Amino acid sequence: ESRPRATGENMAAAQKRLEDIHRILGALDSLLAARPDREVIAVVKVTRLPRKGRLAFSIPREMQPLARRVLDLAGLPDNDAETLNITASCGGGVMSASSIAGKFEHLHALETGVEAVEGAEAEEAQGESAADGAVGGSAGASP
Repeated sequence: ESRPRATGENMAAAQKRLEDIHRILGALDSLLAARPDREVIAVVKVTRLPRKGRLAFSIPREMQPLARRVLDLAGLPDNDAETLNITASCGGGVMSASSIAGKFEHLHALETGVEAVEGAEAEEAQGESAADGAVGGSAGASP
């Protein structure tokens, strides 16, 4: 008796949830396409919380301005920037919670500039900062 029946109301809610997810994914893809893709480290993570067999979202405070932009672009300005007011499936795939969270994390990392530099690029960056520090007045310190 505790199992919910598939009512028109439940089906309408499920349809709206799918439409909202499509709209949010479209907005994320649009914002990602507008930025040059590069290797970045996603430091800020979106938390996914179990909720009725699906996953809800908890967007960290520093990522909420991005979430607000995504929701506005998706035509969902009334949705909350912390929770997105959606739940998504637990599995893999394009519309899964992990896919949505991953796109938020990647876009936030692209926007905040936490870049994964390797090899020569990292050495060059370190050399530049060392040279910047040396300009400050160690001219008389040659051996």
